[in-house]
Amino acid sequence: MKCLLSAKVREGNIKLVQEFNLEKPKTKEMIHVLSSLGVDSSALILTAQPIPGVVKSASNLPEVKVLPAALVNVLDLLSYKMLVATVPAIRDIEQIWGK
Repeated sequence: MKCLLSAKVREGNIKLVQEFNLEKPKTKEMIHVLSSLGVDSSALILTAQPIPGVVKSASNLPEVKVLPAALVNVLDLLSYKMLVATVPAIRDIEQIWGK
């Protein structure tokens, strides 16, 4: 797991956000957020806790998956080119998988 995360960092395929502030749970909002982050391919979005608005906003995007950090696995990291994570989600991953 740590090797995969390190590879994402080396390749520039990880984007960190403080939090997801979507005005409304709409697909257009999620597309706007992802494009402003420079995400133009498949993306795995990790949050510390499930955020219904984020899940709903991404549900119509076939190349995007939203998960709480505690549920991420190796297959998820391998299946998506970009990783977009909140800072609290990264802290959760550090606690689970080690620094």
